[in-house]
Amino acid sequence: MSPETRHSYFTPEIIRVLEIKYVQGISSYFDCEIMHLVNPVNQDWDLNEIHRTMQLDVSDVGGRRIVDARFTSLGGYNHLRYEFVNNEGGWRIADIASFMQRGNELWRLSELHDC
Repeated sequence: MSPETRHSYFTPEIIRVLEIKYVQGISSYFDCEIMHLVNPVNQDWDLNEIHRTMQLDVSDVGGRRIVDARFTSLGGYNHLRYEFVNNEGGWRIADIASFMQRGNELWRLSELHDC
């Protein structure tokens, strides 16, 4: 994802996380990971299985719109949580988190700058 288009999708706080990775010289890896989160279409995903098994739950929590996406791909369980805020005239991603089947958080985009 190019730095010029990030503002269309992410809040300024998340853009700062992306910029930290860019300065550290690992933007290609990091951007690749972000693209898989936003658009998981590659050889390691079964798009037909994702479409068949996708369950979306939407809720509003503390001024945020939370979208939980649960699906399987290649038989593996996936749970991604997208947190949106109404920012700069539109809804922007404020955070993304990944969960295991038992609900334990694996990682959170806003915290990846510490890795």
